[in-house]
Amino acid sequence: MRVRLGATVLDRDGTEVGKVEQLVIDPGSRQIIQFIAKQGHLDAKNHIVDRTMANHVDEAGNVHLTLTAQEVAQLTEFYGVNYTPIKHQGEFSWPKPLARRWVALT
Repeated sequence: MRVRLGATVLDRDGTEVGKVEQLVIDPGSRQIIQFIAKQGHLDAKNHIVDRTMANHVDEAGNVHLTLTAQEVAQLTEFYGVNYTPIKHQGEFSWPKPLARRWVALT
């Protein structure tokens, strides 16, 4: 499953619940394990979405979740202090900006 930054995130009913703001990558497998969905504008919240919650990515690049909008709103909020930014781009094929890619701290 290929997820791009800025992609629209849709709940299981097809309602927009946010945009892919950042990617979380497992440092060992170098695979996306989570993404951060930004929900809202003025009082925006960034929710951590596990890749297992994504049903599919359609041809337009929209990420379809298995969750309802209410379930998305209850997801854990993202705080950068729990993650570390990736400093090396060579191993990854995702587009810039590099500062939006994070590695989960273990």
